[in-house]
Amino acid sequence: MISVDQMLRRLTVDAYEGQYNQDFVNEFCLFAKELKKFFNASSALERVDALRPNLEQDAQAKIDELQASMWAIESGEAGHDGILGGEGSAVMRALRASVAVRAHFGSALETGMRNDAPDESVATRQEYRLAEIALEELAFVVMARALQCSGAGVDGEQDSQYFVGMLNGGDAAFWRIAGEATVAGLRHVAISGWKGGECEATAKDLEAWCGDAAVLAQSGGSPIGTREAALRLRATLQRVRRIVESHADALSEAYGDVPTDIANAFGLPEHLGVTHVEALVRAGVPFQISRYVAPMLRAASDAAGCRPGGYDAVSLGVARGVLVECQSIEPGSLGDPLTSGPVVALAWTADGDEEVRAAGAHVKGVVLARDLPHLSHLAIRARQEKTPLAATEDASALHAARGLLGKEVILEVTPDGATLRAVTAADVAIELSAATSAAGVSSTIVATPSPTTLTSKPECLPLDSATLETAGAKATTCADLARVAARPNSGFKTKPGVFLPFGVMETVCVAAGLGQALADAATLTGVAAKSGDPNSVETACSAARALIRSVPFPPELATQIAGAFVSTTGKVLSQSPHTASAIAHTRPAKGRLPLP
Repeated sequence: MISVDQMLRRLTVDAYEGQYNQDFVNEFCLFAKELKKFFNASSALERVDALRPNLEQDAQAKIDELQASMWAIESGEAGHDGILGGEGSAVMRALRASVAVRAHFGSALETGMRNDAPDESVATRQEYRLAEIALEELAFVVMARALQCSGAGVDGEQDSQYFVGMLNGGDAAFWRIAGEATVAGLRHVAISGWKGGECEATAKDLEAWCGDAAVLAQSGGSPIGTREAALRLRATLQRVRRIVESHADALSEAYGDVPTDIANAFGLPEHLGVTHVEALVRAGVPFQISRYVAPMLRAASDAAGCRPGGYDAVSLGVARGVLVECQSIEPGSLGDPLTSGPVVALAWTADGDEEVRAAGAHVKGVVLARDLPHLSHLAIRARQEKTPLAATEDASALHAARGLLGKEVILEVTPDGATLRAVTAADVAIELSAATSAAGVSSTIVATPSPTTLTSKPECLPLDSATLETAGAKATTCADLARVAARPNSGFKTKPGVFLPFGVMETVCVAAGLGQALADAATLTGVAAKSGDPNSVETACSAARALIRSVPFPPELATQIAGAFVSTTGKVLSQSPHTASAIAHTRPAKGRLPLP
């Protein structure tokens, strides 16, 4: 395809008149068109143009408008004078036209198809669907152009002062365009089948608050001109944010762990599976909507005087812990997860690609000293992990947070904002009272990490004897499953299994004369984790893995394992318990490495 595109340019753009036979040029253009169609590489405009002759006049007029507006943008005819000039006018024309054309194809696809439909009808329906998908992708690109010429930047990770300033200043023309772009995005989301009724209702509200002359006249000529106007706009924008966040959450739930499992099965890098859903979210129209809504909502909240502490609520919840500052959220930046108590992080920088759990499970909440897109990787992962996260660039809020460093605090993030305060004697009294009441009502004890029991022999044991203390959570769960399967009329069976109890690795290393080397490796990994340097952590872990892999597997242990499967045919599944899900239930012994 690349070669054909280069050749096509050589024949049609770079060539002088009469350089190549015109019949040859025409045939090559036809060949390039058919090749794009074969590889499903046709653009949105090419797809709708191919379907144009078979459409009614109204639909053809909509396609003409889309093609004209896109030509004005791509040719430079519209200029580069920003969202309030000719460039912005062409971009908004293209965005409106993309909604109209896509809605036409979407409505045609709403009806079902008979099982005995002719092949021609099936092929046409497929072309409609491909055009509809391509138009959604086109809308993503046009919205990105709208954001760029509004001054929000290409990537949207950091709002420009101009973009934010125009919104905070209540400029009616700027708010009208921002609202119109958001409305177009909402209607694309509705066409995609996500909460169509709510999207349309919210879109109409935004059109009224940001573009209706009579409504604006009552609010001082600006959508945030009065507190009442700012409050109603804020409520609508919160509704928009809930729509796009629920869309992202639904995608995450629908895919579950499948992308990670597939990546692992094919031996691909782990991050490809982990970030697959996030990549889908960030490549969709809802992501562009979120880039508009975040600064608009902050401006409306500030105008209404109801953004508590200047905080923006990114992930809801309540967290309690010692407030600890860090430059960024990285492994080791907030202390050792195994020895540190619960902490609330005050992070001064972030690029949006971090993960809270990367710093350790002891991090219960995050206060970020910069604004954060609600569909950034960090925001999505925080909501998935149920970790409260609030963001602010407000100087007074950050000054107040600094005063709480080193103290136990409570971070409460609600849809209206967030509060960060020191734990009081009343909080402690309420907690003690609740604990006492719970103890009086029930004898249930809150689960705590179980101490690890280490064996001193290179042995394997029957799977049904595994416990949290000897084998970890995964092996114990398999043991429970085996015991249930052994009951009469259980309805299912489990395969035979054995487990290597905790301590076998250490025992084998000691027998090989590497006991002290193993203890030193464990110490070095702890030191590296506390340093917060990712390269040091990777180097220490690699050295520990190399040490363990250098120890020969004991023949007597291999014999025991093989003997347990004498009557079994087929493959044997090996699973390491030394993962986060397993060690979350166990307390590692001093000097012990949680490595496979």
